[in-house]
Amino acid sequence: MTTYIWGSGGLGHEIYWYLRDDLLAGSDVAELHPDRIAFIDDDPDLDSACLPAQFAGLPGQVTFEADDDLVIAIGDAGERADIAKRVKDLGLPFRTIVHPSAWVAPNATIGAGAIITPLVFVAANSIIGSNVLLNTHANVGHDAIVGDNSVLSPHAVINGNVELGEAVFMGTSATITPSVKVGDRCIIGASSLIRKDLARETFAVGNPVRISPIK
Repeated sequence: MTTYIWGSGGLGHEIYWYLRDDLLAGSDVAELHPDRIAFIDDDPDLDSACLPAQFAGLPGQVTFEADDDLVIAIGDAGERADIAKRVKDLGLPFRTIVHPSAWVAPNATIGAGAIITPLVFVAANSIIGSNVLLNTHANVGHDAIVGDNSVLSPHAVINGNVELGEAVFMGTSATITPSVKVGDRCIIGASSLIRKDLARETFAVGNPVRISPIK
């Protein structure tokens, strides 16, 4: 069984170590088999020598086994959504990563392929969709919903009863106040404060926030 990391950039390097920690947590082994984790990437000129694990090749050229799975190491929410469709076409299941240092409420729902990185907080009754990335110190309040393929950057905060649509991106330290709804594919800039609902495909930045459509 091999878990493939789709994306060999800096985020891919980070996720390799989070995945390794997750796999070793509660295990009676100190090291993983070298074939347990591998990278795939669309870049044919990739220098694979700097990767922490083997490079298996381009996604369309790798022969996957029945028990293999995959995570997406891409920080752009829209790209995550696009690659998720390709993963489905390849017939690969997603692997969910929950780093041992994260705190996730027992009654939270975590979708397939979600990546919950170190020191993340996920509160009671919240729903984390498929292929979501919650980066370090991100905070999801009670009864909140994070739509599929969304990304919360480090220290991003969504408070109780917030609802994010699909493929929403929140920059570092962005905050959404309680009970706000954010439409699909919105982009919220770093350190922005969102107090009101956002229509789909809206770019919101600043405090006070400035809003414009995504072109």
